Amino acid sequence: MKKVFILYSTILFCLSLAAFETEIKIAPFAWQNKKTAEELPVTINPEEPVLPFIPVNILLPYGHRYLNSTVQLSTAEMVAENITLPVAGFQLPISEQASTNFSPSANTILENRLYPSQQWQFLGLQYFRGYQIALFNIYPYRYNPVTQKMYASSQISISIDSEFSEAEASYQAKFYTPSAKTLPIINSLIAIPIKFHPIKRQKFIGMYLLPIAILTFRCRNR
Repeated sequence: MKKVFILYSTILFCLSLAAFETEIKIAPFAWQNKKTAEELPVTINPEEPVLPFIPVNILLPYGHRYLNSTVQLSTAEMVAENITLPVAGFQLPISEQASTNFSPSANTILENRLYPSQQWQFLGLQYFRGYQIALFNIYPYRYNPVTQKMYASSQISISIDSEFSEAEASYQAKFYTPSAKTLPIINSLIAIPIKFHPIKRQKFIGMYLLPIAILTFRCRNR
């Protein structure tokens, strides 16, 4: 009986921990497609080249508390050369003319390196009607303004570690509304559409097609 109890406790502990892996395949030349490029947000770091990036939002399991995350990008390969990209200026108040918002300083000196310096950024967590979403910005496109070469990573892997928390579950339960109207909105916000009731613990593989990326999602218990 004691062995059964220990085994049962171990199983429950393992189920309380989860690791989520998301693989993203990037179209390296998508930034050259005018229609696709217009749909992408761009970096606006002052006095740095303006580059497209990819927001990725991932739904966490119901009642789970975010622990940490890691993002790995494949080795960037050159996809274009002899190109010139605009440089962002310091952002001005909305009362100023919009045309001056992206005017860099005349003394701006760009370094012989890849921009942006970071490859990904975890923005934090956001709640919507009891659903918890992890927000990321991924920067697969990078540019060297001195050599005028563009580089792109063709694959990205995102791993999120989380654990079940009674306090988190209680908080989400106050706002949780899995209605027919809510789910389409949630699916429009996240990279991986909901294919099952998120309270149930299930393993699944989902796929979602974006204009520039194919995302494959795997959920596994650690």
